[in-house]
Amino acid sequence: MHLIATFIMLEKNKISIRNFLSLCVVLTVSITLSAQQQDALNQFDSDSNKHGYWIKKYPSGDKEYEGYFEHGKPIGKFSYYSGKGVKSAQMVFHEDGSAEGKLYYENEQVAAEGPYSEPDVKSGEWTYYDRNGNVKMEVHYENDKRNGDMTVYYAHGQIARETSFEDGLETGYRKEYFPDGKLKMEGKYVDGNPEGLQKFYYPDGKLKQKGYYRDAVKDSMWVEYDERGLPELKKVYDLGKLLETEELQK
Repeated sequence: MHLIATFIMLEKNKISIRNFLSLCVVLTVSITLSAQQQDALNQFDSDSNKHGYWIKKYPSGDKEYEGYFEHGKPIGKFSYYSGKGVKSAQMVFHEDGSAEGKLYYENEQVAAEGPYSEPDVKSGEWTYYDRNGNVKMEVHYENDKRNGDMTVYYAHGQIARETSFEDGLETGYRKEYFPDGKLKMEGKYVDGNPEGLQKFYYPDGKLKQKGYYRDAVKDSMWVEYDERGLPELKKVYDLGKLLETEELQK
């Protein structure tokens, strides 16, 4: 009986030793691989350009960005962080230097997305979202300036404003709408300012006010209407200076 017990104890010890040795091998391999991975991070090529996978960190130790460089050129997916692991942007870089970008709110809900012709230079159609994921604006860019059509939306999806831009300044015909889709105002804009005839409406569609702008200020005759659509007040301006007021209902 003593011999059998001794044999069983020895066999158990063999198993324990084998398990221990296996664990040591696994740990050694893991540590070696981890060290190799760390050694492969944040490398430079012979010309001192970033090359390979990079993880840059803030002084606090939190990630600032991570992604792959090919001889100084970002390639593929890059993630950017505002601190404490919160993603603030994501870029997918192409061989020609262009990229597709996404910007995020603090809760990592997408705030905006669209193309870049080169890093930090928006070009093409961009879409902006509110914090609930609803589209709030669509606008076209060229060389990081608004250029082309822009549409602004209410949270429920109805168009709130339509206009256009040239070289970053609103230039074209602007229309604004009430939440139910009825026209609220319309008029021409030049270099970011109203110019020429402008019309404003009541929610039921009746004309509320109309008049002219010149050099970004009211000019010539303006007429205000009551809720029945009847003219009630006339004002005359000279480049922003009110010259005359006349009541039209007596």
